[in-house]
This record gives sequence, structure tokens and C-alpha cells, in this order.
Amino acid sequence: MSVSLIEPSRGSQSQLPLPSSPQANWASLGLLRLQTQAQQLKINEPLAWEGLHPEGVHRMRVATRRVSAAIELFSDVLAPTEATALLDDIHWLGGILGNVRDLDVHLAHVAGYQNGLKRKEFSVLRVYHRKLQSNRQIAHATS
Repeated sequence: MSVSLIEPSRGSQSQLPLPSSPQANWASLGLLRLQTQAQQLKINEPLAWEGLHPEGVHRMRVATRRVSAAIELFSDVLAPTEATALLDDIHWLGGILGNVRDLDVHLAHVAGYQNGLKRKEFSVLRVYHRKLQSNRQIAHATS
């Protein structure tokens, strides 16, 4: 992250509170949580964008939800402008990943749908499956 999310103390100089203060400990914990989830986003990004396995998308989406939760939880020690901008970006990314993930979940369940169908109805399921695959390719390509 190129901008500091931790808001400077209200003193005469722009410095973080002393490490021994509860607010500094809370701020350090918040920053650590955000850094950990940023690493998870970075680690899972290649797997998510290559589109070969749904797990990368799932893990990135989980990380976006955790970043969002951390921003809300630690909002009292985050710089408001930067936190809002990051939250907007995370919600945007989560929305894109969510579209792909929803299609991945539907695709994962297609095989199970066969159990409740008669053999002559399988052709409808194949059409549904192809449509899901096509929609996923489009969603992935536009993400």
C-alpha cells in the first residue's frame, strides 16, 4: 500500500502515537491485519486471474471481505480518506470476484443436478452447463 492508512496523532507533529499507548497497539494490530490480507490478495491473484481453478477466486474474495471487515473494525485509527478509498476499491474488486465465484458455485453443482433428472432431461442440463461456462468465461475475461 502506497499510502499510510494509520491516521497521525493529534499532536503538533505528524507522528503515530507512542507504541506503548493502547491506540498505537490497536493501530498496529489494524495495520498488521490489513497487511496480512493484502498479502493474501497478492498470493492468490495469479491463480484467480488464470481462471483454471475456482479456488483462487474464492480465496481472493475471502480476502476482500476480510479487508472490508478490518477497515470497519479499525476505522477509529485509520485515515478516513484513504480508508474510504481502499474500501471502495475492495468493494469493486469483491463485486467482480463475486460474479465469477457465483458462476463457479453453480458449475460445481451441475453434476449433482443430474441425480434429480430423468435421462431425457439431461439435454436441458447440458444447455444450462454450457450457458454457465460461457457466462463464466465472459465474467472472467471482463474482470
